[in-house]
Amino acid sequence: MRIGLFVEDTVDEYFIRGLGQRWCPHLEIVPAHYRGATRQTLAAQLPKALLELFNHKQCEVVVYLTDANNDKWHDRRNNELKKIPENRKAQVIMGIPVRNMECWLAADRQAIARFLECREEEIPTDDPSSFIDKRLGLHKERLIGFVADLPSLHRLLEHPSFENFYASARAAAKQNNCQIRDERQ
Repeated sequence: MRIGLFVEDTVDEYFIRGLGQRWCPHLEIVPAHYRGATRQTLAAQLPKALLELFNHKQCEVVVYLTDANNDKWHDRRNNELKKIPENRKAQVIMGIPVRNMECWLAADRQAIARFLECREEEIPTDDPSSFIDKRLGLHKERLIGFVADLPSLHRLLEHPSFENFYASARAAAKQNNCQIRDERQ
């Protein structure tokens, strides 16, 4: 299966690459298309990015991640879905982390603390993005192995926004003959 990424930054990209290694090792991920930071640039870039990823890069599926920031993740998801052409909705896996991707990464506080070589209580609970970014420094690509090798995704699946993303990913994988293991067990 060949997938494209429409993501905000390298943290998003490496998180998805880690899940790809974990779930579907033969997965081919084309270089990420990084989106603009504002909703206005996002709205302008999305149609072009989908056209490029589906038509020119021949992706079967596109993973589209955008942070909820201060919005409710499901409201943000519904608004973003309206921007995707109807004939492509089944091929787009949308992930809307509550606040930001770093909140998903910090779902298993014990695991991320071990990975970042810090104490759990050092990691901010409300918005861990600055802390995680600072600890990773220039080595964000290490996230791929961290995500791929997590013993369990149970803590992450406690987040309804990730559960929704996971269900979409499993459905898309099944349509493309790639079995994603059941992480709920």
